[in-house]
Amino acid sequence: MSEFIKKLFSRLKFFLPISTSILFVITILAFLSIRSTTISINQLLQKSLELEVDAIYKMFEREYQIKNDAVKNHLKVLHYIFYSYNFEVSNDTINIKVANQITNKTHFVAINKWYLNNDFLIENHFLVDTLKALVGGTATVFQKIDSGYLRISTNVLNTDNQRAIGTFITNNSMVVKTIEQGKTYYGRAFVVNDWYITAYEPLYHKNKLIGMLYVGYKEKNLDQLRDIINNIQIGKSGFVYAIDTFANVIIHPNNEGENWSDSLIIKQIINQRNGTIRFNCVKNNYTKIISFKYFKEFNLIVAAQIIQENEIEQIRAKLIKNSIIIAIISISVLLIFIFIITYKN
Repeated sequence: MSEFIKKLFSRLKFFLPISTSILFVITILAFLSIRSTTISINQLLQKSLELEVDAIYKMFEREYQIKNDAVKNHLKVLHYIFYSYNFEVSNDTINIKVANQITNKTHFVAINKWYLNNDFLIENHFLVDTLKALVGGTATVFQKIDSGYLRISTNVLNTDNQRAIGTFITNNSMVVKTIEQGKTYYGRAFVVNDWYITAYEPLYHKNKLIGMLYVGYKEKNLDQLRDIINNIQIGKSGFVYAIDTFANVIIHPNNEGENWSDSLIIKQIINQRNGTIRFNCVKNNYTKIISFKYFKEFNLIVAAQIIQENEIEQIRAKLIKNSIIIAIISISVLLIFIFIITYKN
């Protein structure tokens, strides 16, 4: 027995450098494998974020294009309905209180009485409500005043959920500047209290510009967007959110309504508008990967982020475990093999 033990120890001395070499090689290979796999995973994570952002961006594009096409068609319908009736402008005037839609400052103006099909048009909403019943969206008849263009018939609602009668668009707006040139305005515009995709057409009487016709849709359906975005899950820690260029959090799973203007990372995103960044949080010892893209028409930056360590930790641990198992099996098999072929000696 003692002779056997001596032979065993002598063989072990022979096996030790071989075992160490095998362990070293496997360790190096495992390290390279983990490093390569980590790089690949990070690339896949980034690609996944970029794909999610691109998908939402394309959804924004589709929604904008659909609404943009709709307002052009709806303006034609409103134009046809309006001019199918007898339109008259009376020399009689009426004093009404008007409010700037931006500042809410009020004053009184005297405006001519308008009649459509012999019905007094001011606060008569038959025309705009007919359009809404036919094709949807919002519509307004504007009358020109010294301060701008006044809503005299509309189905646009204010914050109190009342028709925004008596509010006016100021002369310095891009809409009014376009109308004053005798052109139809198509595009984004602030309407009472929100941004809309709009179309405005000059309204003439006896070759004189006296007002304008409007149709429009709210540019983004936040409830619909919120449902879509909040249901997106990226890996274990990823999610999607949207901010505007003033750092207001428009859609977010947990922080909606906040303002992140003090955040350095948000400042970088707003300044860069499009791209992917990695942010190392030393305090919490993790790395954020954030992909983002700016949709100008909605003035929204959609961003998708993920915590790198949360996604690769489990895979990395599995790779290390597998490498250890492989090392143990390899060394054991080799030792057994060498022991067998040298046993007779």
